[in-house]
Amino acid sequence: MLFFNMAWRNVWRNRRRSLLTVLAISLGLAFNIFMRAIGDGFHEQMVDNSVRSHIGHLEVHRAGYHDDPGINKTLPAPQEIERMRLANELAALGMEHARRNIRPGMKASEVAARIEGHIHAIGIGYQDKVEMARAFTLVWSGPGIATFTPTGHRPVVENEPTLVEIWVCADGYWTDLTKNICPGTLSPKYVRLLESLLEIFHDAAGYAREGASLAELDRRIRHGIELAGYPGQPSHPVAHGVGARAHEPPWAHQAGSGTIRRGMVLAIEPGAYWPGGGGLRLEDNFLINENGNEKLCTYPDDFRT
Repeated sequence: MLFFNMAWRNVWRNRRRSLLTVLAISLGLAFNIFMRAIGDGFHEQMVDNSVRSHIGHLEVHRAGYHDDPGINKTLPAPQEIERMRLANELAALGMEHARRNIRPGMKASEVAARIEGHIHAIGIGYQDKVEMARAFTLVWSGPGIATFTPTGHRPVVENEPTLVEIWVCADGYWTDLTKNICPGTLSPKYVRLLESLLEIFHDAAGYAREGASLAELDRRIRHGIELAGYPGQPSHPVAHGVGARAHEPPWAHQAGSGTIRRGMVLAIEPGAYWPGGGGLRLEDNFLINENGNEKLCTYPDDFRT
């Protein structure tokens, strides 16, 4: 009690000092609460944007999905495949828009912006079926082509490919595609590489059917790339699942296991790259069905046509 009385008398002995102290504490507390509220608001907005753009507020899967994720373990509803078809259609429209508007000397980032903006503009409400559509791209051209580096400001090169890694999300379902554009006439060295990769690509697509080995799919793609003169390439996966994610199981690897099953959607993506920059990759999404498979994107892999 003595200490309380002494403290109380000390507060009122110097009222100005006490008032300034109370004001300082109050302002500091108010500022702390304000900044905490802003931080909480930013966090809630980031979570909300991520949920709206990607997974949604609720996901329902078949038993065993978390042990072996993949579109074949989600509920087998026709509308899921329809979303992926729509996403692939939008990707093709975005690439056609870029092909019509690309010019040598344009920045790779400008090509990326044209594709992403066009898909977003036409994708919302597309065919009165799509509520949310977004595209994400990585773009490189000529000697700037590499394996998964950020889009930069290097210029589009005439007579050489501009490679577009394009992911489109339509209402939570994705594509994973690699498409190419060539302003001008494709140079002979790229013609040779393209023809080799087309042969490997078509062979892999013909092999990818129900009951086929995932390990053998990886093995035959990489063997074909080695025979084309690029042993040990590429460093990235050459086949994997696509669906509720742009990259999801199953992963084809020659040291792995598993078989291709009906209802899977597989991305097949052989690629080969040159030391110092440049190279090529082809990638499409294939729905495994009773007849083998169906290629979901209409944009041509032989981009000379």
